[in-house]
Formats: sequence, structure tokens, C-alpha cells
Amino acid sequence: PDELRHCIFKQGQNKILLNNEKTDNKYEMMFDHVFDENDNQEVIYNAFGEKLLKDIFRGYNGTIMAYGQTGSGKTYTMFGKSLLENQRIVDTDNYVKEKGIVQRAVKQIFEYKNQNKDRKDVSISVSFMQIYLNQITDLLVEKSDVVFTANKQKFRLGKESKNLSIENSLKIGHNKEGKVIVKDLSVRDVNQENELLLLIENGITFRKTAETIMNKISSRSHAILQITVKQMWKERIKNNSNGETVENLHKIRGVLTIVDLAGSESVSRTGSEGINQDEAKEINKSISALGRVIESLSRHSQYLDMKCLNEKNSEITRNNFGSKVYVSYRD
Repeated sequence: PDELRHCIFKQGQNKILLNNEKTDNKYEMMFDHVFDENDNQEVIYNAFGEKLLKDIFRGYNGTIMAYGQTGSGKTYTMFGKSLLENQRIVDTDNYVKEKGIVQRAVKQIFEYKNQNKDRKDVSISVSFMQIYLNQITDLLVEKSDVVFTANKQKFRLGKESKNLSIENSLKIGHNKEGKVIVKDLSVRDVNQENELLLLIENGITFRKTAETIMNKISSRSHAILQITVKQMWKERIKNNSNGETVENLHKIRGVLTIVDLAGSESVSRTGSEGINQDEAKEINKSISALGRVIESLSRHSQYLDMKCLNEKNSEITRNNFGSKVYVSYRD
């Protein structure tokens, strides 16, 4: 067999070079930041995680999404070795070094809560769901909602031959404010770091996985973890009109969304058959839909930004773009 060689090279902090030795074609790609095989979990989190969490504490929403082909390490990067192996409280050097984005973010959230406990009321809640076969299921379920087969937990599925429906799947709807929500999705309040990690760890055990040729434990669903940080505090300020001191009540809310997508795959290479093949089709279809949304947002970012500024500018820009501006969120 031919000697294994690199075909992807990192150049600086934000460029990669793709080198096809057979055709002698070279392609350069630019990114905000590029990591390589020498960068560990801590380096990755420090590059963007800490800054994002500071924005969450200021009342903004933020998302971290892992995308890539099956077996590329998305779930490991997100959840780390200790959560995936149910060893969240084991403090060996190996597990500490391999903590994922989730553990590091949770640690930062509770450090912030403890640092501000004397002047702010900081409350934390969590929801955890998966999208499997284009259906949504709650991963923060009670044991009564799950059947046990050969000591392994799994959701109640319909007959795998034709009916691939899930009995306890959830529906998407809208709340009173018109925001998109998942109906009946459980939201748990948490007070301690370990309490939150335990909920996440249990949720991971309910996630749908399967073995393929390319990946021994392949995620067959998209997992979406949301951690909400609500803050409330009082501030005494002087009223400029009469000079009296008044007390203002401040309330802010920030949501951290962690998305671990199932890996895109070629059925011929992974050897998927039966229900695994149906899973692969749904995974690839949903990732293609996501790609179209991102591509459309990127292509029309100028128009979408202008639309938010003022109606006059947006009208001019809309005329320039014509009817081409369309983002297929519904897909």
C-alpha cells in the first residue's frame, strides 16, 4: 500500500492548504481560526469558548455547533471523554485534559454564579433533545419513558421495517410571543455544577448510536443542549429630576446552545443497511438543508444586515437583490 501522507496543511492561524498530489491541484481556504492535530481540548475552548460565555453573561444568545463527517471526533470535542464514559467525577489527568466544550462551559457558568452570588440572583436551567429520523425526542427523560433491553436503554420505536415513528416524539410550535419552541420539552433548574453534568451524562445514554464500518459508536441523531442563564439584581441610582435615590430592577437572559450534529456519511463506505441506511439518509438530508440555510445567510448577509438597520436602506437593497433573497428555514 502507498505510504500515508498529509493532504491538508495548516498555514498560520486562519488558512489551510489542500494539496492533491495526483492532479497537482492546490486549494487555499480561509477561516476565522484553524486548529490541527496538535491542539488539545483546552486550546480549542480558550480560542472561542470563554469569550462566548462572557457574552452569554451579558444577556446574549450564542451557539457552538460541531459539523463534519462521521468518525471525525465531533461528539468527543463537545462532550469529552469523561461524560461519554460516565466518568464525570473521575479526576485523573487523562480525563481532566480531555474535558470537552460542555464541561468547560458548565464550569465557567457556575464559577460566574458563585463569583456574583452576593449581588446577583443567577439561576440556571437546561434542556436536552435529539433529532432522530426527523423526529424530536427529549433526552432529559425519566426512566419510566424508556424501555430496557439487554441492560441497554432505548426509546420506544415503532416497527423498524416500515413504521419508523417514535411514540414519545415532540412537535415544534410557537409560544405567545411568536417564538419557535418544542412543545412539552422538559426544562430542569439546576443549582450545582455536578447536578447539571449528571443530567447531561444521563441524557447522552439515551442518545441513539450505532456501529458502522467507519465509526464504532456513531451518533445517529443531532443532539441539542441548551443552557439558560437568567440574572436579576437591584441597582440604586439617583433620579436626576428630583435628586432622590431610586432602586432599579435589572433582568437579563442568555442562552448557550450546544449542537452536536450527526456525521454526514457515504452509505457505501460505512456499510449501513436496514434502519442504519434510513438513518443515514435522514442525516444527510437534514445536513444538506442546514448547508443551504447557512449558504443563503452568507450570500445575502449584506441585505439581511441592512434590513435590520432601517427600512429605507433595506428597501434599496431589496430592490438590488430582487427576489433572490430566500432562506429556507422551514426545510
